Amino acid sequence: MKFIAFFVFGAASARAVHSPQQQQVPILGEAVEDVSSQPSEATEDAAPGIGVHFTNSYAIASARYQNGTTRDLVKVEGDAQYIELMTRWMNTRQGSSLPISRDAVTLSNFLHTLQIDVEEVLGSPMTNFAPAIFPLDTAKKQYFQDALDLAGLSSTRTRTGNNLVVYEDTNAAYAGLDYGLCKNWTEYQDCLDEQSKLPYLDVLFLSFDNGSFSAIVKTLQSVFQEWPIHNHAFNLDLGWWNLPIHEVPRAKFWADIHEMVVDSISWLSRPPSRIVLMGAHGADKEFSAVVEAALWSVLEVDVNMMMQANKAEDSASLAARGAAEMAWRSQSWNRKSRETTIADGTPTEHQ
Repeated sequence: MKFIAFFVFGAASARAVHSPQQQQVPILGEAVEDVSSQPSEATEDAAPGIGVHFTNSYAIASARYQNGTTRDLVKVEGDAQYIELMTRWMNTRQGSSLPISRDAVTLSNFLHTLQIDVEEVLGSPMTNFAPAIFPLDTAKKQYFQDALDLAGLSSTRTRTGNNLVVYEDTNAAYAGLDYGLCKNWTEYQDCLDEQSKLPYLDVLFLSFDNGSFSAIVKTLQSVFQEWPIHNHAFNLDLGWWNLPIHEVPRAKFWADIHEMVVDSISWLSRPPSRIVLMGAHGADKEFSAVVEAALWSVLEVDVNMMMQANKAEDSASLAARGAAEMAWRSQSWNRKSRETTIADGTPTEHQ
């Protein structure tokens, strides 16, 4: 996939702001290509696929266009209610003890703000998108669906006859690196055939974000498949916001992350096939050095080249970009499915 950066920042209580119509500067200041050729008004055929990555402190939206380019749209910071909700969801394995309507309303309010900001940047309506989020249990997925319903939005993953709502953010980030995706995707069956021949790979996902650190090891073939997670560890006290300034507590902070990385891969008999760095601070140099040291201590393998798959500016928006690609493909397949139904009366649905 070809990436075009177009970062816009906003708060959950206000619309995102953006600079004048010209080349936009991404978060790390690298030069980008002109995005003026992107369509401002979308027909059904040209409507971009929109992906949104939800973390426990913010959400990032990206769009994948018909010409194959991907554009980062907006980052919406969560308000206190959103942060409390997402932190609680991340920290509990069971469903919420609060009334379902309270969680749904909190999230739907955030979705409404997100929708306004995305539509302002796109210049066209957003009615559906591909949500990517940390692993949720069945109950929380239903809460997410309730929030979408309250906000008048829908997930591109939800189709007649299934109860799927969200993509795991690890799968979306994997897609953001162009892994686990078929190359010949225009025909659904051709894509399935190609994906069935992809290798099964053990992948280590490390997310260093504002409010948390997580390490996940899972086996992946296609990004559209969800296999059980082999190892999932997270700590809400090891996010960027809690990184100490002073030397001794700072060293203890990094030592704790080192230990979590070691624990997450201790069961592997060989190095992971791929390493994916995620989160707003996934490309932080101190963090990367700690990860390399941790992996060397267990596997005695230099993983520096493997970690270079992530460009520094990509880690924050990686999952949103991948979700946008997944949304585009889902929309395209289902558009063709409707055309097939009209032509021969045989309905098919794709995820």
